[in-house]
Amino acid sequence: MRAYGLTFAATMLAVAQMTGSAARAQVVTSSGGEVSGSMQKKIVDRMIVSDSVEIEMARLAQSQTKNPAVRDLAALLVSGHRAHLDTLRKLAASPDIGRVGDTESASDVRAFEQLRGMPADSTFDRAFVTAEVQLHQQAIDNLKKWRLVATTPALQQDIDRAIPLLEGHLTRAQAVAAKL
Repeated sequence: MRAYGLTFAATMLAVAQMTGSAARAQVVTSSGGEVSGSMQKKIVDRMIVSDSVEIEMARLAQSQTKNPAVRDLAALLVSGHRAHLDTLRKLAASPDIGRVGDTESASDVRAFEQLRGMPADSTFDRAFVTAEVQLHQQAIDNLKKWRLVATTPALQQDIDRAIPLLEGHLTRAQAVAAKL
């Protein structure tokens, strides 16, 4: 439980630091200029924050739920998002891509905060699965938009691999939701 708290605190600190950074208007150039590079860094950052929050939400669900289907969904999410997070951290360390803080990931954190305050019962299970359906649909929509502006082949490939992963998570969450 202490490790969970430390991980959560580190995630929230990163989000707080991102929220404090000034938001700038972005224009993506077709020539792959600095503005486009800045956009790619923000894309990587948003994906890292999203995966980190997804992992924490799923860990919370694993500890709260008594429903085997919800527990299995949570385990799937932890595994899939952890593997993707490892890949994203490598992209962020790459000089071709990097990472820069962005303020647009706050909705993921709000969803997590709402779940944290809920009792461990069927209400939590429904809220968790509903949040996962919404967050995964939003993430898929974002990835499809970001794919159009990604200019670095490594980021394009990562997005191409992430979309089917998230679609699988979405399908599984929808199936679990239908049974709750």
